[in-house]
Amino acid sequence: MLEQDRDWGTTKLRPRLLTWLRNFIDTADRIGILPGLHALAGGLYDQLSLRWPGTAIPHYPALAQPGSVLARAPDWWQPEL
Repeated sequence: MLEQDRDWGTTKLRPRLLTWLRNFIDTADRIGILPGLHALAGGLYDQLSLRWPGTAIPHYPALAQPGSVLARAPDWWQPEL
């Protein structure tokens, strides 16, 4: 992931990792648990966000706000009729 991102469903690995880290950081902060892991995740999130600017999970069209990045169907996906 550090050197090359790859597809995973409707997005890539990098946005998923940043989203998982951000969710953990927010939850641990809100509940007040795991301060060491919270600090580690926070540092990792900060460094990776600098390395991967503009990385974000796309929104599904039905849930998107104006200006949101939209999720795309993988090339291999064929909707059933």
